[in-house]
Amino acid sequence: MRHYQGLLATTLVSGLALAAGSKLAMAETAAEFYKGKTITSISGFGEDAVITIFSRIAAPYISKFTGARVIVKPMSGGGGTLARNHMFQAKPDGLTICLTGHGPKILTSGLFELQGVRYDWSKFTFLGKTIATNTAVIVSKKSPWTKPSDIGAAKFNYGESSPFFGPLFAEAYGWKNMTIIPGYRSTTGRAVAISRGELQAGTASAQTIVANPDLVMPLVFAFPDKGFPGTASLAGGVASGGKKWADYIEGWDDVQFLSYAPPGIPADRAKFLESALEKMWADPKYRADLKKIKQNPAPEFVTSKKLSTFIASLSKLSADDIKEMRFVITKKYKKK
Repeated sequence: MRHYQGLLATTLVSGLALAAGSKLAMAETAAEFYKGKTITSISGFGEDAVITIFSRIAAPYISKFTGARVIVKPMSGGGGTLARNHMFQAKPDGLTICLTGHGPKILTSGLFELQGVRYDWSKFTFLGKTIATNTAVIVSKKSPWTKPSDIGAAKFNYGESSPFFGPLFAEAYGWKNMTIIPGYRSTTGRAVAISRGELQAGTASAQTIVANPDLVMPLVFAFPDKGFPGTASLAGGVASGGKKWADYIEGWDDVQFLSYAPPGIPADRAKFLESALEKMWADPKYRADLKKIKQNPAPEFVTSKKLSTFIASLSKLSADDIKEMRFVITKKYKKK
C-alpha cells in the first residue's frame, strides 16, 4: 500500500512539474516570439508611392528592434481600401502590420460607408506615429500659379488616388472650378502627369517635390514648412468661409502616416511593436534617412494611446458634418 501511495505521489508530482513546465514554455515573451519571424508590412499604394517609400525606409529599423525580418508588400486598389480590408481580415498574430497608413482614409471611408469597405476602423490596433506630416498641393514647375489665390476661378484638373485632400483645399481656398481626377496611385505618377499637362495640380508630400525638383513645386502646405521657405500655408489665410475646411485638413493631417495592425493582436505584441516604433523614431540614423528626402520625424513620438484618443475625437462628427464632408470629398468635384 505504501509503495502504491508513494508511486501515486511521485506520479502527481511529475504531472504537476510537467504542467508547470508547459506553462513556462507557453509564457513566451513578445521578443522571443518575433525573433527570426517575418513581419509583412502592407502598403495600400504602389511601389513608388510615398507611403510605400516611407514603409521601406522604416523596415530595416523595425527589423533591428524586433529581431524579425520585415518585408513591405504594396497592395494598391480602391485608394487603399483593398489593403485596409486585407489588414482587417489578417490573422491577428502581430506578423501583418501597416508601417505607414493613410489615417484619414481609414476613418472617413468607414464614416462615409463607402462601397467596398469591409472593415470597422474603430477595431484596428493603432500602434503609433513617427513621421511629421505636412500635406502639400503641387503644381508644375512652369505653372503661373505661385500662391493659392492665383487660381481664382480657373478651371483645372487635380489628381489623387481617390478624392480626399484636394476637395478640402478647394473648399478652404474657394477653387470652385476644380475637377478631381482619381486613379493616380502614386505621387510620382501625379508629378509626371502634372509636368505633361494632364493635371494642373495634385496632393503630395515634401518627398515628392524633392524627388521631382524639375517637374513640380509646392503651391501650399497644410503647415509652414522650413524646407520650403516662402511657400504658402493654411495659417497664411484662407478664403471667406474656408476656415472650417482648413481645420479639417490640419486635423486629418495629424493622423496621416500612422502605423497600425489588425484587430485583436495580443496586447504584449502590440506594445512590443509600439516600443520598436518609438526606438526607430529616436534613432539618429532613421532621422538622417528622413532628412535626405526633406521629411522630418514627428516632434514627439505619438503613442498608441494618444493616437487612439485623437482618432476617437476626430470621429465624433455630427451626422450633418459627416453628410456635408462626404458630399464635398466624394461628389462635389467629380467630373461632370
